[in-house]
Amino acid sequence: MRRWPEVEGAPGRRRSRLVLDTRQVAKELLHVDDPVNRGQPSELELEAQWFDLTATVPPSPAEGVEDLPLVLQVDLIKGSGFPAEAPGLRQGLRWRTWIEGCDVVVESCRGQLRDVAEPMFPEIPVNPRLCSVMDKLVARGWPNQEIAQIVGITLELVESYLRANEDYLKQKEAHLKAQQGEEHRVSLQWFEKISHFVTRPVVQSSRLCVALVDGE
Repeated sequence: MRRWPEVEGAPGRRRSRLVLDTRQVAKELLHVDDPVNRGQPSELELEAQWFDLTATVPPSPAEGVEDLPLVLQVDLIKGSGFPAEAPGLRQGLRWRTWIEGCDVVVESCRGQLRDVAEPMFPEIPVNPRLCSVMDKLVARGWPNQEIAQIVGITLELVESYLRANEDYLKQKEAHLKAQQGEEHRVSLQWFEKISHFVTRPVVQSSRLCVALVDGE
């Protein structure tokens, strides 16, 4: 980690972008245009920071410097580009972390969908209770002028609602169609901190291992 570039304005903090090992990914379950199938590397951005947990440090290894406990903290924030139909996505994808050579394995919570854009119905100065009434009258073939008289609003408001409702239904249909497509990608978020207690020799000679697993 000492070779990682330092984060500007954050003393003791280093950041690096690592390439994930995707050789064991079941590529037959991925879309033909998936970045993994196209040979594009899957990257993970890691950030590490040293914390001063003691006010004073013994002057030499003989007095226990090498055995001082250190905290390796992994911040899981968010990720994008996950296929919507990826195996295990509905059960919740988790991150599994461990220190090479140690028996302790820590798993994160399940990732939650984020930035889910849903079509929004525009604001119209019409009582929401009248919308279903107008929909039923339109389905029965009533003229707009008579619908306005029945619900007690102006013809302009009736026509504005009908145009807005038509646009909303088209957007909703297009949104659902896009979600069902093979190219649809989603973003997940975790916002979780995972801690590993280690000693200095372990940090200097071992690796931090990170794996993405399904929620089962």
